[in-house]
Amino acid sequence: MISQILDHLGSGRAFSAIRLGDSEGTVMDDPLADESEVAHSQRIWCGDQQVGQADVDRISHGLRSACEQADILGLPSAFQFGAHERYRRVFSALSKWQWPRPEQMLVDANLHWYLQLSGAMAPILRNRPVVGLVGCRDLAIPIQETFGVDEVRSWFVRGETQYPGEVTEPHWPDGFNRVMDTLSVAYPGQLFLVGAGILGKIYCQRIKSLGGVALDLGSVLDAWAGVVSRLRFGPHQRLFALEAARMPAATNYREALSDACRIANIQGLY
Repeated sequence: MISQILDHLGSGRAFSAIRLGDSEGTVMDDPLADESEVAHSQRIWCGDQQVGQADVDRISHGLRSACEQADILGLPSAFQFGAHERYRRVFSALSKWQWPRPEQMLVDANLHWYLQLSGAMAPILRNRPVVGLVGCRDLAIPIQETFGVDEVRSWFVRGETQYPGEVTEPHWPDGFNRVMDTLSVAYPGQLFLVGAGILGKIYCQRIKSLGGVALDLGSVLDAWAGVVSRLRFGPHQRLFALEAARMPAATNYREALSDACRIANIQGLY
C-alpha cells in the first residue's frame, strides 16, 4: 500500500485510497439499511439536521462511485464484521456491486492509523511543494513545519456533531457543494489529505478525477489537531500526534507502535 502511494506521487498519477466503515455501510448497500440505521449515521455528521431521502440517495450514489473508482479500499476488520450489521453491509454492497475490481487493493479500514504508526506519513508528506487538506481544522502551519511542505491549500467543512471544529456551515449540502465546486489540483499527482466522513470518500474521487492523489485519513487528522475523537487516542495520544508522524520508520519505537496498533485492532479497540 505504501509503495503504491509513493509510486503514484512520484509519477504524478491520479490515485485514491478510501476507508469504509459502519456509516458507509448504512448508505452504500442496496436496499439501504432501515431508517433507524441511516438516521444513526446522519446524527453523527448532521446532528438534528433533516436529510431527505433524495439527499440520502445522492450520497449513496456518490459513495458507490467513489468505491468503484478507488485504487485502495479499506474494509472493516473481522472484529467489526462480527460487531454490527452496519459493518457487514459494506461486504454486502461489495458483493452486489461486483467490487472489488481485479486491480483494486483491499486493506484494513484502519489504514489511516497504520500509515501514522508505521512512519509512512513522513516520506509521503516530506518536502511536498503543495499539499491539499480537506477537513474541519486548520492544520496548515503544523503540517508545513513538521514535514517541510511549502504550501498547504485547505478546504474546510463542519466535522462530526460531537467534534464540529470551527465551521458552522452545514456540511450537507452547503459545504459539500462548495468543496466539490472549488476543489482544484496544482499539478498532476498533488497530495491531498482528507478527513470528512462519508462525504470525504466522494471528495477523494473528485480529487482523483482532477489528477490528484487522495488519502482518506479521517480521525488521524483529529489526532494531529489534539482532538480525542476516538477511544484509541485517549491512552495513546502521543502515538497519534503530528510529531510522532515525523519519526523515522526504522526504529524499535516504531515497531512497538505497530504491534500496539495490531493488538488494538484485533481486540476491537477502534
